[in-house]
Amino acid sequence: FRAGNENPNIVVAEVPTTSAEGLYIAVQRGFFRAVGLNVTLKPVVSVASVIPDLAKGRIQVEVGQWTTDIAVEATGLHLHALAAANSSGEGLDALVTPENSKITNPRQLRGKTILVNIKNGLAQMLAESVLKEYGVPPAQTRYVAVPFPAMAAALSNGQGDAAVMPEPFFTQAEEASGLPVLADLNQGAVADFPLAGYAATSSWVRKNPVVAAAFVHALVRGQLIAASDRSAVEQVLPRYLKIDKVVVAIMSLGNYPIKIDTAQLIRVGSLMQEFGFLDSSLSVNSLITAMTG
Repeated sequence: FRAGNENPNIVVAEVPTTSAEGLYIAVQRGFFRAVGLNVTLKPVVSVASVIPDLAKGRIQVEVGQWTTDIAVEATGLHLHALAAANSSGEGLDALVTPENSKITNPRQLRGKTILVNIKNGLAQMLAESVLKEYGVPPAQTRYVAVPFPAMAAALSNGQGDAAVMPEPFFTQAEEASGLPVLADLNQGAVADFPLAGYAATSSWVRKNPVVAAAFVHALVRGQLIAASDRSAVEQVLPRYLKIDKVVVAIMSLGNYPIKIDTAQLIRVGSLMQEFGFLDSSLSVNSLITAMTG
């Protein structure tokens, strides 16, 4: 790859979670340097918080939830989906309750409070979809935002009746105190669900086609390793997620798709509309085609 007049410096905003292992491996093994790119990782609490920086060019690429990307696309800031990050798998996201909770079935969450990292985000949508399968409509539960690292303490303090916890937070909390699993959120309409991906603004990709292609090329090399070699993932997670090796060894990882599946992204957008997270008058097919075309 020869960037020519294109800028080879790329800042990637990433939420330190299990979604970015392909990125971590690509950085650690020098795959980006090998194609002439200087990639800097910028850990953030939420990708939604750095969309203004993405729009202004202070950040070139973000890796975050597809729900966020689709919602941003709907606002008129046109994004280009570069690559897939991860999709759900058994044990990756769980609906948990406090120790000694009397709630033993998801049906008992009718009228209860559920903790999520942000309201109207992916965690809430996963919970609402699974609870619907148990006969609990969205209108009959209350959601409260609590950051994932603080969620276990919030549960023990009585701030919620249940919580949506992804890895590695769930395994960390389980190792520390034990949290009963009420439901694995990899089921029903959200089984094997596309969770996160890499995106840039369409304008940046148009101005930097060679650099964008080089970034994807190097990233996919890391993604292939993440998808096929758990030991490689276990090697990078303690460094980038600052978690104990014992937790890394037993936590669930989900799946790492090698390429974007447009039909799967349409699935995400359709579910967002079903649960009111996306304007129902919008054409999901048009939105996704604009992002992936």
